[in-house]
Amino acid sequence: MKAVSTLAENLLRATGLYSDVALKRIENGLEANPGMPLIEGVLKFGGEKEALFLEKIGDVLGLEHVDVANLQPRPDVIAKLPASAVYQYNAMPIRFDGSALTVAAADPFNTAIADGLRLAAGCPVRIALAPAEEIDKAVKKFYGVGAEAVEKMLEDGRYSVDDMDGAISKIDV
Repeated sequence: MKAVSTLAENLLRATGLYSDVALKRIENGLEANPGMPLIEGVLKFGGEKEALFLEKIGDVLGLEHVDVANLQPRPDVIAKLPASAVYQYNAMPIRFDGSALTVAAADPFNTAIADGLRLAAGCPVRIALAPAEEIDKAVKKFYGVGAEAVEKMLEDGRYSVDDMDGAISKIDV
């Protein structure tokens, strides 16, 4: 079985970044590493920087490329996705236009990201592309390093916050 589908190979060719030799190197690398996501193989064996690849593949796929390092999403946009979803998918909500949420993600080949985030947000999701490290930094900045753990504790009833003054009223670890 071919490690890189014909569709993926055609998309990679359309970026103009990869020669036949580079495409073969990507395919060989993926064959030698079963289960490795396509994006990881492209970045590891393709020889191009992630930011350049995302810009070019975004052009091919018609996806926006965003600089999440300089974005300041509104609090209501951040609230559209729970911390568990942004950490699970390494995705950062960047804007909401009243009907669809635009979310920065680093893997244009993983369609489960948009589906999972759509379910978590309860609205249509548009994917924009940004490097994984930039998204990770933005998620930590806007959601906090321990946000997922705190969210889980709130859901489980082990932690509660007094709405009047923000004081912790219960911690049960």
